Amino acid sequence: MTAPLVFIVLPTDALGGAEKRFAGLWLWLREQGHLGIHLVVPRPLKEALAQAPEFKALPQHEEAIVTFDSADARPLKGQWRQLNLLRLKHPRAVFHYTLLPPALLGLIRPDRTVFTIPNSSLDRYNLRGLIPVLASALVSGRVDVLDEDVLGRLKGWFPFRASALRLTPNSFVDVDYYQPQPKKLRLAFTGLFSHEKQAARLVDAIPTVDAALKARGLAAEFRLMGREVNGSTLGERCAALRPQIDVQAGYEPNPVAVLAEARIFFSLQRANNYPSKALLEAMACGCIPIVTDVGTTRRIAPQSIAAFVPREFTPEQLAERVVQVLTLPQAEQERRSAAARQFVKEKFSVESMANYYLGLWRELLPSVADRDRIA
Repeated sequence: MTAPLVFIVLPTDALGGAEKRFAGLWLWLREQGHLGIHLVVPRPLKEALAQAPEFKALPQHEEAIVTFDSADARPLKGQWRQLNLLRLKHPRAVFHYTLLPPALLGLIRPDRTVFTIPNSSLDRYNLRGLIPVLASALVSGRVDVLDEDVLGRLKGWFPFRASALRLTPNSFVDVDYYQPQPKKLRLAFTGLFSHEKQAARLVDAIPTVDAALKARGLAAEFRLMGREVNGSTLGERCAALRPQIDVQAGYEPNPVAVLAEARIFFSLQRANNYPSKALLEAMACGCIPIVTDVGTTRRIAPQSIAAFVPREFTPEQLAERVVQVLTLPQAEQERRSAAARQFVKEKFSVESMANYYLGLWRELLPSVADRDRIA
């Protein structure tokens, strides 16, 4: 049997933005006939994907999924051993790693390795975490970087590697799955309840936002969808605000049902909101984004659509922006909602992203026949 050409390796158990982006890319490529593209995931992630409605076609491509042990079930060394055995079995294939620095695996064929750095800033790493990332950037055949500032820093540190460093052109969202419904007075957030995404700062602001809206006769509902991290207790904090405020926080396996009816979506990351998968999904659902004005956020949330707050926004600043959006004339709210969806359709297509990655993988395949097979 001919060896598979590309393995996309996602090492985490949970389903987040990077996992949805690459699993969605893999599934779309398979459906377009690129049968040499395989997905390598821990068993819990495969189960999470299978339960997500947008991946309902996953069972039809079971033969192209390779599973390995959860990081919680065995030490990471066990994961690395399984991944290296897979690489030994398929020496001609390209291996594409995201989130897991491939230098930690003891690379067998660095010239056949792609490493995606999906972070908006390298400052989020401590020294111990940064070293394998930089080592992987030094040895991987191609390095795919999500953020322009991260790319600039890597080129500054490793100018001799400039030709191997690439900038991800975009993310994507399935606009047929993420569609708007008649809007409620709902304000939504999707993402980890983490310091970087400023979920706690948002919860701190909710009483002020709610009071400002009620003063204008507007009774809103707040929906925060995500997972607690690092001991966060946002679910408990939001429960304590009820019944005075209509607010809920917790994991939601099917966020589209909530986003479709929301008017406003909060994307409040500290470093950069570009190219947030959660933000794109909300915009495809016709949500008007309120975003922190940081990094290259305006590439994904232009001024004609979005409202902006500073990175270290106060409750009063957030309330002011929310009130501004929700007191716009109805026709202007509808225009922004439609424009948000149209922007995603035009700028963040899966075809554009797929062409980029297909080209990247082909560069690492020395055989013309192999390159043609994934063209």
